[in-house]
This record gives sequence, structure tokens and C-alpha cells, in this order.
Amino acid sequence: MNDAPRLFVIAGMPRTGTTSLYHILGDHPEIFQPFRKEVGYFLLNHDRGPEWFRRVYDRMGPRQVGLDVTPEYFFSPFAVERLAAIAPAPRIAIGVRDPNEMARSLYREYARRRFRMPPFDEFLQEFSPRGMERLRFSLAGGDISRRLADWRAAFGDRLLLYDYRLLRRDPLRVLQAMERFLGLAPHFTPATFENLYLNTDVRRNSRLVSQLFGRERLIAALHAVVPGKVLTRLARAFYEASAADALPETTPAPPIPALAADCLTVARLFAQSGLVLGSGAPLGDGT
Repeated sequence: MNDAPRLFVIAGMPRTGTTSLYHILGDHPEIFQPFRKEVGYFLLNHDRGPEWFRRVYDRMGPRQVGLDVTPEYFFSPFAVERLAAIAPAPRIAIGVRDPNEMARSLYREYARRRFRMPPFDEFLQEFSPRGMERLRFSLAGGDISRRLADWRAAFGDRLLLYDYRLLRRDPLRVLQAMERFLGLAPHFTPATFENLYLNTDVRRNSRLVSQLFGRERLIAALHAVVPGKVLTRLARAFYEASAADALPETTPAPPIPALAADCLTVARLFAQSGLVLGSGAPLGDGT
């Protein structure tokens, strides 16, 4: 596809603050925030065709970059290939979290969505969320390291990798790095930035709301009569309310032996900086 909109794709990893980033980045005047967080065209919705994809961004301004925040892209070789093939070339960001934390958090999130979950040890060996064969991964089989290598090889310095620990500790620094990475005018400052913690590990879940948000026809019908910004605000309000009375975990869980090699990969990746390009070079202030 040679006439795609100019895109900024946050392609995962799952459970690395992507929901919060979607809602915060939507405040930047040079970023077009579609009403759906997970556009998913390059994996989940590819069969809908390029015209469907273009309609998602048909209200985007000529100087804006379109946002697509689909964390499950991370595990998909199909998403890598399809994104690498479009023009203009997209910019990609991937959050990277300690594999032990990510695996446990992802398991809880899928269980909260009412997926049919195997025991945790079996989940680590192989899992296909939503029953999709095109999205099957093996955390215990080294898929975290393997997928990181795929994304880095395909996108080089058009890929920004951020350490999830840095996002939790200093989110403004990550947002300002994304502005530089995309060549956008500065917008996020201590005066304008409002942090959000959405879709947290301990968020309560509404089965009814989850089912409604999973119905594509209903979403399309709502979008036809309700402005996208209104739908986005409703989703944000739901996330904020569902996390309002949650208490964070305080006891760290023991490391998972099967993920030891991936933990070493992540430690090496961020040995110099919490913000690195696909080549491994730290993202400097002038980049």
C-alpha cells in the first residue's frame, strides 16, 4: 500500500502503558487520535481491506501523524512484514517490560477479558489469544527476544524502544522523546502534562463493557452517530473509574526460569539508556 497515512504505531509490548499513551498522545495537536485505540489493521483487521483502513484516518489533518496503538502487533511476524511494506514508512515505538512482570500481567489481563485461559505454565509454553492462529506465541520459547530482533531488523532507527520502568518513573521524558522521534513541535511540558494510569494490572473489569467494546458492528454504528472524541472520552472515563479503588501489589513475584534469557536481552538493551533506537543507539536530545 503506497498511499497510507503518515503513521506512528505503538506496536506493544502488551502491558507497557499503551492505553495511557494512547489517551495522553491524543492531546498533542499534531497527532490524530482515531476513536479506536487498537486500529489493528496490520493484524486483526487486515481482511477489511485498505479502504476500511483509510476511513479510520479520513478526518486526519494534512500535517498530523495518525496514531495506531495495537500492542498485539508485537508478537506477529505478519504485522512486521505489512508495516514494513507500506509507504510512507511508519515510525514505530515499542515499550519493553521485564519479561517476568509482562508475562504475569498479560495472563491476568487475558483472564480479565474472559478468555479461556490454561494454567499459567501452559500459557507460557504457547498461547493464541482470541483463538487466532495468526497470533500464536511462546513466551517460554524465547519469543520476546526473537520478536525484538525482528522489529529492530525491519525498522532500524525508525523504531523507538522505551523501558517501561522509565515510563512509570518519568513519563514526561518518554513523551518528549516521542515528539523528537516524530519531528513534532513540543507540546508536553510540566505545565501541560497530565499523567494517566489506565488499564492497570489491578483494574476491575466489567464483562458487559468488555463484550460491547468487542463488537465491531456496534462500534462502527456508534462512530457513525457519535463524534470520535466523545467515544474516546467515554473509554477514558471507564478506565479511570475501573481503577479508582484498586490497590497495587506490593510483594514481588519470583523470577520465571524459562524467561531468564529474555530478561538478559532486555537488561542489555537498556544498559545505557531507557530510550534507544532500533540500532541500539540511545535517543539523544537532538535526535
